Amino acid sequence: TRFGRERGGDSIWDTLPCTEKYDGQKEIRKRPLKEYIDQSLTEEELSQYLVSDEILAKPWAKSLPIVSANDTMSHCFTAVYGRVVHRATGALLLTDADHPSVEEHPELIDRNDMTKLSGGRLRKFTPKELLKIFGYSDGFDFPPNISLEHRYKLIGNSVNVEMISRVVEVMLYQ
Repeated sequence: TRFGRERGGDSIWDTLPCTEKYDGQKEIRKRPLKEYIDQSLTEEELSQYLVSDEILAKPWAKSLPIVSANDTMSHCFTAVYGRVVHRATGALLLTDADHPSVEEHPELIDRNDMTKLSGGRLRKFTPKELLKIFGYSDGFDFPPNISLEHRYKLIGNSVNVEMISRVVEVMLYQ
């Protein structure tokens, strides 16, 4: 294959920027989501991203994907993330900054009573946070006339910039 060892080089997965050597083995360096969270948001700004108590009371709410700032993985974010709260549109963030990793301790969330997460404990990621997750530079921003829902749609139809740029670099230069 073009990127395989048959060509004499590493596979594409061995050259991606998210990997590093650890005891002679390649390990994926997972970054906690807290590295992408915007700490400068005011309570008023955060209020538009909160998941309503009404949504959490729905029977299907127990299947919503939830992550904490200490998690290193998330569900993918789709173009309807800003319009629909659903298990397949993207993860929701626990606002408790010190909450342990949900991926490591799923038992800490009572899925039988999602209303325990009401009162502003669960929110959507902001578009700026998603842009960071997708690898966009800090200086990137949308024009002010783009609505919040449309920002989510554009991000959900996007790809991770860091990964794509590295894949292109490998294709062109290795």
